[in-house]
Amino acid sequence: MPQSSVPMGGQSNSAAPSCDCLAHVYGNAADRPERQRRYPTDMTDEEWAEVRPL
Repeated sequence: MPQSSVPMGGQSNSAAPSCDCLAHVYGNAADRPERQRRYPTDMTDEEWAEVRPL
């Protein structure tokens, strides 16, 4: 079964260079609360808190 791969766009953000998970390679969203939304439909944490129970 073929495995998916993600092209490496830059250096790893990981303190453990042997780990190649996406959170360590590209950084965790929690590490960057000021991140810009990728799509205009991205919801804020407050909006998710409203709809999550539904």
